[in-house]
Amino acid sequence: MSSTDLNIFTNADSVKMIDRIKTVLSHADFFDCLVGYFRITGFYLLKQELEKVKEIRLLVGLGVDPITKEAVQLTLFDQNAFKIQPILRKQIKEEFETSEDSLEVENGINTFIEWIKNGKIKIRICADKNVHAKVYIIRNDETVKDLQYGNVITGSSNFSYNGLQNNIEFNVELKSRNEVDYSLMFFNGLWNNAIEITNLVNDIVKNETWMNVTISPYKLFLKTLYSYFEDEIGDNNVDIERPDDFLRLEYQDHAVIQAKRILEKHGGVIIADVVGLGKTYIAAMLGKYLGAKKRCLFIVPPVVQEYWQSVIADFNYSQRDKVVSLGIVDQVAQWDDLGKYDYVFVDEAHRFRNADSKEFQYLKEICYGKGVILITATPQNNYITDIVNLISLFQDLKESSIIPGNPDLQGFFASIKRDILRAKGKDDFDLVMDNSITEIRNKVLKNVMVRRTRTEVVKYYKDDLDKQGIAFPTLHDPERLTYIYNDAMDKAFNDTIVLLSKLKYARYTPLLYVKAEYQREIVGDKKSGQENIKGFIKGMLVKRLESSIYAFKESINRINKSLNDFYKLYLDDKIVIGASSRNNNYDFEYLASLDDNEFEELISQRDLMKIPRNVLEDRYNVDLLNDLTIFKQLCDIWSQFDVQRDDAKFDILAELLKELKKDKNTKVIIFSEAKDTVVYLESKLDNVFLNEVVSFCGSDSESKKKYIKQNFDPKDKNPLDEKKILVTTDSMSEGINLHRASIIINYDLPWNPTRVMQRVGRINRVGSKYSDLFVYNFFPAANTREHLSLEDSIKVKIQMFHTLLGEDSRYLTDEEIVEPQEFFDILMMKNFKLTDEGEEFNLNATKMEYLKIINDIKKNDPILFDEISSLPNKLRLARFSNKTELVTFVRKGSIKEFIYTDGIKTEELEFDKAMELIQCEESESKIDLPDNYYNLLNLNTQMFKEKVKESFGNGMRAKGSPKNEKEVNKYIKWLEKQELKYEDKDLLNQISEMIEKGVLTNYVYKEILKAIKELKNKNDIKAIIKCFSEKIPNVYFKERNQYEVEDVFSAKEVVILSEYFIKGEN
Repeated sequence: MSSTDLNIFTNADSVKMIDRIKTVLSHADFFDCLVGYFRITGFYLLKQELEKVKEIRLLVGLGVDPITKEAVQLTLFDQNAFKIQPILRKQIKEEFETSEDSLEVENGINTFIEWIKNGKIKIRICADKNVHAKVYIIRNDETVKDLQYGNVITGSSNFSYNGLQNNIEFNVELKSRNEVDYSLMFFNGLWNNAIEITNLVNDIVKNETWMNVTISPYKLFLKTLYSYFEDEIGDNNVDIERPDDFLRLEYQDHAVIQAKRILEKHGGVIIADVVGLGKTYIAAMLGKYLGAKKRCLFIVPPVVQEYWQSVIADFNYSQRDKVVSLGIVDQVAQWDDLGKYDYVFVDEAHRFRNADSKEFQYLKEICYGKGVILITATPQNNYITDIVNLISLFQDLKESSIIPGNPDLQGFFASIKRDILRAKGKDDFDLVMDNSITEIRNKVLKNVMVRRTRTEVVKYYKDDLDKQGIAFPTLHDPERLTYIYNDAMDKAFNDTIVLLSKLKYARYTPLLYVKAEYQREIVGDKKSGQENIKGFIKGMLVKRLESSIYAFKESINRINKSLNDFYKLYLDDKIVIGASSRNNNYDFEYLASLDDNEFEELISQRDLMKIPRNVLEDRYNVDLLNDLTIFKQLCDIWSQFDVQRDDAKFDILAELLKELKKDKNTKVIIFSEAKDTVVYLESKLDNVFLNEVVSFCGSDSESKKKYIKQNFDPKDKNPLDEKKILVTTDSMSEGINLHRASIIINYDLPWNPTRVMQRVGRINRVGSKYSDLFVYNFFPAANTREHLSLEDSIKVKIQMFHTLLGEDSRYLTDEEIVEPQEFFDILMMKNFKLTDEGEEFNLNATKMEYLKIINDIKKNDPILFDEISSLPNKLRLARFSNKTELVTFVRKGSIKEFIYTDGIKTEELEFDKAMELIQCEESESKIDLPDNYYNLLNLNTQMFKEKVKESFGNGMRAKGSPKNEKEVNKYIKWLEKQELKYEDKDLLNQISEMIEKGVLTNYVYKEILKAIKELKNKNDIKAIIKCFSEKIPNVYFKERNQYEVEDVFSAKEVVILSEYFIKGEN
């Protein structure tokens, strides 16, 4: 049976509900409509057919609850009756906010308003019972004999575009007079008891939607500011608890407020102010600001554990809050009461940037499901992945909230890494690198990081700093110190470089010589670890040579002895390897910090594994003998030099110190990576500067460290002034105040150049009494630099750091390009002023000025502010300008953009450029909106849609997965096909969800695969499942709930406002 033969309308075929209503309305005099809701903006659909209708009654059954019904009835006699219907007001405003943008819709609304005004349309709310019926009663003129008396259509369709045309509905048409009369009686019964809202609807449409024609250009300008700065409006001066004798510095307060906002939104925050701005105090204040009932766990370097304990005591923390050394994270991860802590603070968090280390795994277990505060001035050290590893401590990498529209943070960084690798060695490498850094900074770091340079703090908080009497010292550009050895020593350098290049490093890499038939049994996955050790030792020897001849001589002598001892063991068939058999992932910076004895202990002490001589290739013996010969030659070469009498590098240091020490109060800190160098320098310097020199290495006692603090820390409670020169390893480069000194000398340069920044940070601190600070850097002699390209390498690394994170000081050379990157939300700074009159506004400064305008309105004219805050979205108006163009402000979730068009070119507009157009005086007048407004508006909204798609639509889920993740997934897919118990299926489902969210690290994947490979029966289902359950930390089976992932694409797109500028004159 054809649908056209039925009186049933479903919208599912060619016969639409709207088509039938149009037909029966063609000769109608009366139209009564009972619906759950109606859309005024859809009125245009029936506008033409309703022209001849004499009376239209709309009865809306909102399905209101008893409380709302009572509220309506109680306020019926209120003279401000237009305020009695919040549900209706909300419904109409939301409808207009999402209405179709067309002139046809607007004309339909104008007709609707006109018919209300002349009495043709009457509207009531049926509030005496929950009415769910949808009834359309159409009655014709009874005097016309040929016309049917009337029609009733009842069913599921509401009076809306979707209900009449789009949705699958079910409606039936009734035609007999009895049916029409009964329906009319039913309708009139409800109508007579309903609440009249005709005038209320009219007022809402005319005054509280974009149909409001009374809005002035000035109020539209204020509406723009209110909508753009909605989250920042107000006073950021909150009462943050601190000890009575602590300075109340505004820049620290604002860091606390912003950090809390980030923490609440993303579950974690990186506090990364440059060294010396008081990150410890900021973190301590943040912990108090989070709430007295919240428990905090502070994980800090052992060298500053006592200091942190004193800080939280000063801040009156609870005894439930704890400070622990980062050296015991393995123990902390096993605490029974770990779940009681709400927040984890990690000081010097960059130490945990290697996601493949065991320490990182322990820390992630501790942090999982908690709020995480990472404290570090150098979150990015050697690799771009350092940042994402730190973020994974508080975010699931494939279910992240940081980048709007792209939850796959792992895929985002993998894509950037691929782009960089593809460009390596090509002409566009620098451009690709710059673009990648900009992407990371703008899309990731600015959402999770609080970082200010001193330049920014001085610029934006000058008044407060002046009031507090705080002045930052000037850190002068670093001075380069070079040294030239005599001819004999220069020849020794050349010969040494040649010999080092011939070393095989066989003593450290026996697994690389295992015969093919034994490799599976003995080598397994340990080969890459020994390759790494080989590369490290090669670099370490050159680094020692660059540090000091003394350190190099000590190193080669120790290695020579160790190598001879090892060869004797080899001849006795007693070859063993140690730590290298259990960990393939070496942190070169950590290895570099070890002295030779500690290094030997690391590779031979624990987890010993014997390697029989017969499994090694014959060339192993050849290479061992080669290395023995070379190290003997090296020892012979350098034994002829007595550095106690002849050391050009030391001589330059001594002359520099003599010059600096002309001011008897001058204190100097000399840094070296090598313990041997520190010992050597202290001994020699003590002969020149009697009783003024003290040294420190990581193995020294706590009492010696306290003594050094007494001499170099201005905050020490028992100060001394016995020592003027401190020679130290990098054990003193983090987390300690030494700013009674004003000069840093880097006697050698570290593997990681950001270490230099940490070193300088010991003296460049808030509260320094010096106005000028100085840094001197010794650079490698030409031959060693040529061998390792050290200088070029560290310059590239530190420049990448500056570009990504921003800096205002140079640390290595005067060639560094430094500038702040404005990670901090300066919109919080209510007293912002430009430091130099006439200085060009940057974008953030411009925003600050405009935020001040709307904040002043709130403070000085609260009535106007309330009016602006209640203005609807989608407002539009026109005024004269010097050219014709339309600016539209659009928002979708957290994305907000200004879009501009002149009808030919459509593009995104920066905030400051948009404000130049929209800002106006209170007296500015408007003009009628042209008919082509909607054409331009649709160009702007389409551009916004394309921008959202382009910026956020390509990275929802990255293609492909890392190798080990793929391998683990293969086992899971295989297990899912087997006959499993319910609990095993549930376990696999949970693990699959972890993988999908990016919970598990590569380390965990490797541990799972390693355990499976060690199984004798690779098809043992029970054993494989056990590998999964034992290698995945239990805490990962708990749901993370400290942040929500924003789905930008499902967020509603809202046009906030548009302003049409028409070329002409007022």
